[in-house]
Amino acid sequence: MQSKINLILFLFILNYSEQALFEDINQINLNLYAKSKQLDFNNLTYLMINGDSPSLYINGTLVDYQFNMTKNTTYEALKEISHLSLSIISQFGNRCNHKLSDDQISDFELLKTKMYTMFAGILTDSLIPDHLRLDQIKFVKESIKIVENMLEKEKFDCADLGSYAAVSKPILDENIYQAALSQLMDLDGLMRNWLQKYNFVNWDKIYVLLCSSHMPKNKHIFVQYFQNLLSVGFEGDRLVYAETSDDEVCRDLLKTHITDKLIGTNLFNEPMRMHRDLLADAAAQIIPQMNSVSPLPNSSNKFFSKLHNFCSVCWQIFLKCN
Repeated sequence: MQSKINLILFLFILNYSEQALFEDINQINLNLYAKSKQLDFNNLTYLMINGDSPSLYINGTLVDYQFNMTKNTTYEALKEISHLSLSIISQFGNRCNHKLSDDQISDFELLKTKMYTMFAGILTDSLIPDHLRLDQIKFVKESIKIVENMLEKEKFDCADLGSYAAVSKPILDENIYQAALSQLMDLDGLMRNWLQKYNFVNWDKIYVLLCSSHMPKNKHIFVQYFQNLLSVGFEGDRLVYAETSDDEVCRDLLKTHITDKLIGTNLFNEPMRMHRDLLADAAAQIIPQMNSVSPLPNSSNKFFSKLHNFCSVCWQIFLKCN
């Protein structure tokens, strides 16, 4: 019986999601929810890192801040050098043996000029440890070589790509390790300073808000660091990652996490219940029962092709129940 009720509710919402009933009271509900988020957020103590800039808020007030924590560090130098290989290889994509466009020729000419300037700087840059300097010289030389080959041939050569990847990847791997070490040492030094300076803060309950781009989210270096520091098992508990560099958008996600966690605790006795779709559990029961044939060729998915007919039948069941 409960399964049938869940089915009817699911289909009802599916059919009328774009025609919200009782729009006036729905807007009141949204306003109340927004005000609750702000109330739950007021006087919060949290650490926010937007990009590489940490800021500490105690009882809602900014008390400490460090702009561009990794500026003029080994991390920054190695990152700028290593990005050469990523930008060059991204241009290859699946375009092996394709002719270069005029725009690509212009871009590579500019890159080549900048790489020669970078090469000269690497020889004396104090941010690059001496034991890594020869590898950086080799890395930039190989990057210049593949760009000059492309410009000479006016095409993306698969053989050049293979040779470049074989030489650059081991150096890139070491650069990644050394850059991570540099960044983590800088962050750890700052955190040890703040832990001592603000020893009256209950660090066991503090929230950490990370604002960054989408792709690094999985095992982000700061996520791993604060999971270890705070003994937090998963992102979303006291550790929140927002895929944005906008401070207000980032903070709003933290507000949502906090309020939804309280709703989940108070209503469902499950703190993380609202961190998944409210309809998720019902959908998990319903979808396996939809034995429709997919319109996709050679697909084993049984969901889509007869969904309309299935919904029509269930709608008739709903009408009869009323």
